[in-house]
Amino acid sequence: MKQIVLIDDNAVSCRIVEEILKPIDYRIAIFQSGKEGIAYLQEHDADLILLDVLMPVMDGLQTCKRIKQIAQHQETPVIFLTVKYDERTIHDAYSVGGVDYITKPFHCLELLARMQTHLQLNEQKAALKAHNETLQKLVDEEVKKSKKQDLMLMQRHKLIQMGEMAEMIAHQWKQPLNAISLYVAEMMVEDQMHHFDALKAQDTTGFYGKSLGVFKNIERQVEYLKDTVQTFNTFYQPQMESRYFFIEEALNVMQQLLAASLDNYGIALKLQLVQNVALQGNENSLVQVLMTLVNNAKDALKSSQITQPQISVSVSEVINQKIEMIVEDNGNGIDPSIEETLFDEFVTTKGTQEGSGLGLYIAKMIIEEQFNGTIYLTHGTKGARFVIELPVSRS
Repeated sequence: MKQIVLIDDNAVSCRIVEEILKPIDYRIAIFQSGKEGIAYLQEHDADLILLDVLMPVMDGLQTCKRIKQIAQHQETPVIFLTVKYDERTIHDAYSVGGVDYITKPFHCLELLARMQTHLQLNEQKAALKAHNETLQKLVDEEVKKSKKQDLMLMQRHKLIQMGEMAEMIAHQWKQPLNAISLYVAEMMVEDQMHHFDALKAQDTTGFYGKSLGVFKNIERQVEYLKDTVQTFNTFYQPQMESRYFFIEEALNVMQQLLAASLDNYGIALKLQLVQNVALQGNENSLVQVLMTLVNNAKDALKSSQITQPQISVSVSEVINQKIEMIVEDNGNGIDPSIEETLFDEFVTTKGTQEGSGLGLYIAKMIIEEQFNGTIYLTHGTKGARFVIELPVSRS
């Protein structure tokens, strides 16, 4: 049922309008001053307002201005009913927000027709506004999806380029590393065949024994370099297929990739793992998330100048077949002013000159969309504490 509000100081006019609207399925509220009508409208909804122009204290034009200042009635149609029909008054009526102007005395059919027209127009206007808002939401969602896809494609293209570089480095290093391994192996075989016994007998300084230890160490370092190059080469290959993998494998890859960088700044990395827990997804994507979090922690520790910088990565199982991964540092924590927007795009903890503001945004996308998990920031005992919750299956 439509709610009609009539504001008119003339009691006779009020009774006439009331009689005209009786047969129609309308509710009508009648007020004989602008002040009373405004007070009612501040607390109640209305579908249409009928308003006299000539009223004492506050005329209809002033009353309409006040009504249009009420948020819920900015779009409510106002029809003026008055004996005045001069051009200036009509112009002012439309200027203050009126949608129509009917002079007294009026025909009942004309009044009903105009009321029905404006009620329908207002309904259509409201429906169009709601439709536009829905369309805008859909457009915003599609734009957001498109931006996400663009960012993922950009990240994938970046990984492909780095993969090509890693493959080239692996190819260039393969021959010299194999040559060093061969030289060391030959020396070890010669020693085992006792071809250096004469030199050992003449060595009074222990130099030969030390050299043998150096050769064994060179052999270990060469194997480490080979493994590291292979790890880089594998990580940067474009692999988007989903499969089951053990979480400790991803953590070991992350540790190997970042070991040199962390050692360079004297930052200790402590891992606390749960064995034989499998995740479903792309292993390289999880490694990318972990590298983002650990690299951010490393940068925070560099700037905080902590005497014993440390990053810990712990993994523990929680209820409902979930696993919780915590990446925590002992730095100065996250600036409180950006905590709420930390995972939004282009929000950086490093300053605009150093960070793109995309690392955590992409990390959140990966965790939510590829692993059906969640990632959030909490306050650690000292520094920042990032928590990742993921669904798992025990292998």
